[in-house]
Amino acid sequence: MRIRQAIAGVLLCTACLCQAADVLRMATVVDGETTLIRQTTRWILKPGVRLYASDLIETGPGATLTRIEMSQGLVADFGPETRIIVMPKLTRQRQAELYVLGGWLKISRPQGKEALAFVVRTESVELSNILGSAVLQVNGKNTQVFAESGTTTVSERRQGQTVAPALLKAGSFFARTGQEKALILPRPPAAFTQKVPRSFLDPVPLLSSVFSTRPEPALKLMGDLTYAQAMPWLGAEPAVGHFLVSQWKSDLNKELRAGLEANIKRHPEWREVLFHEQIRPALATSSPKVW
Repeated sequence: MRIRQAIAGVLLCTACLCQAADVLRMATVVDGETTLIRQTTRWILKPGVRLYASDLIETGPGATLTRIEMSQGLVADFGPETRIIVMPKLTRQRQAELYVLGGWLKISRPQGKEALAFVVRTESVELSNILGSAVLQVNGKNTQVFAESGTTTVSERRQGQTVAPALLKAGSFFARTGQEKALILPRPPAAFTQKVPRSFLDPVPLLSSVFSTRPEPALKLMGDLTYAQAMPWLGAEPAVGHFLVSQWKSDLNKELRAGLEANIKRHPEWREVLFHEQIRPALATSSPKVW
């Protein structure tokens, strides 16, 4: 285990050095338990840590606020029990800054800047052209969006395609439950506003300029990702499932592999990776001969 963890630490440092020129995202506020997952290794996230494409972040139930500051003035605040992926490369889908698997997100962008074409994706919606700030909650198949200020474009996602884009103006509210048609209301219901994390209501200064002049803090190792810890991620939509295969297949630890193999019916996208020695000979013998 110690050898594996030492190697993981070396790979982490190497990855950071190789990608230093591409750093556009930084954790600047971490108030409460927040975990960074790179490949299949878990680390405690700290303020000042640079983040890269394909990083996974999850906050604990007692987390107050975790903030990522990005390029072009984009700021993402996370509430408790939130899971996000930084710039995931999902097959046949446009590149998003963030993918939200579940929880609370507040995304902000100064109104004086040009709107970004595409910013946030969930299984049910996409958020784009954000000018101002919007609060997003994802709870299973239910998604709610509140345009706190400025404007935000919300598009429903159905069968992997974006449909019915709607412009939310300041104060308006979007809600979609399962596969039902979305509702747009002139103001959010009390049940939503009462649940919004209090940390989203308090102004917090931007800190990336402060941390950028300091050495990046060392991450504290938490250990290998277990099958139980991976389950919330593995239960995501198919595009995310295939993304995780591409990210994890070369770094599966014994426990995670065993869990996937024992539950392969729940994770068919892993079959070829885990059982390729059985699948490939069977395919070879079943292929017709070409004379």
